[in-house]
Amino acid sequence: MLKQEVGMPGLGGLTLPPASGARECPCPSQSPAIARHEILVVCKKSRFEREKATSHLSDDELTAHYNALGESGLRILAAHLHHRESIEVCARELGPNQIVTLEDLKDPGIRSRFKLIIALGGDDFFKLVSHQAKDALPILGVNSDPRASVGALLPIAIEYLPDTLRQLERGDYRIEPWTRLSLKVGGVECGSAINDVVLGKRDFRLTSKHELEYRGEKVTQRSSGILISTGVGSTGWYSSAGLYLGVHDRSFPKSARYARFELREPPVTFSENLGKRTAHLPRFVEGTISEGEALRITSLNDDEGIVSRDSLDSIPFPRGTVADISIDPNPLNVLIPGGTQC
Repeated sequence: MLKQEVGMPGLGGLTLPPASGARECPCPSQSPAIARHEILVVCKKSRFEREKATSHLSDDELTAHYNALGESGLRILAAHLHHRESIEVCARELGPNQIVTLEDLKDPGIRSRFKLIIALGGDDFFKLVSHQAKDALPILGVNSDPRASVGALLPIAIEYLPDTLRQLERGDYRIEPWTRLSLKVGGVECGSAINDVVLGKRDFRLTSKHELEYRGEKVTQRSSGILISTGVGSTGWYSSAGLYLGVHDRSFPKSARYARFELREPPVTFSENLGKRTAHLPRFVEGTISEGEALRITSLNDDEGIVSRDSLDSIPFPRGTVADISIDPNPLNVLIPGGTQC
């Protein structure tokens, strides 16, 4: 078993107001001021909004439809209304012309006019916005509905946006370079992942099989899949999936220039000696991908094999296809309000 690097835990999922009161000195130097007209808000579409557009049902009809499915139509509608209220807050503070959708963000001409992107939504929406961030433009995650979303990747909730904007105007913020993974499947660049990359069967109930090439060695492995995590994702699925390795805190810093991989639910063999039963794991159940190296995985699955970035897409990974995972040379620049004023 490979030795695990130990890092400090990540920031976690607390949604707190901007820091105030006394701070320890010395503190980081002040950052350049960001004016309100230099901020672009990218807002998600709520589930209610998306499904209403495709179903052509009225609000009452769609609410009744959710109830018939055993869901709470009123809860889903309330989440939609809360999100709309958050968009209205942004419109009042910044102006309606600075609010766009994820599709609009694909236009490089829009991005070039701003110094900061606000991703307004939940954690998954923040990840989607990060997939579009191919330049150094920083991103601030704002939780549009903290009553319904933990917001582990989002430094502030919508109610603190006015205070945060004043902090940005006086340069009271810092930029953290969060490490991303670069993914190539079948020789084709598939973009980056901020949280993790997982490879396995589309139906994870079925055993996945692959060949892993790591630091000049090759080994054939079976498991429910293989998970590669950045420091950003190390407090979530990665830590839970690796509890069998006996280390409870598997987190490491979001800006660490390495990633960790682990097999999910690998086969275990046992031996007995003098009445003592010992468990044995296969080789390379875990390891580190340092900057400048790659983890190469060849699918030995049938055509139901997949690769997924941040659990948001599904890339076919049939037998014989090769996936290369490495550290993206361009980190995601994440803005964290506060902490630069003594």
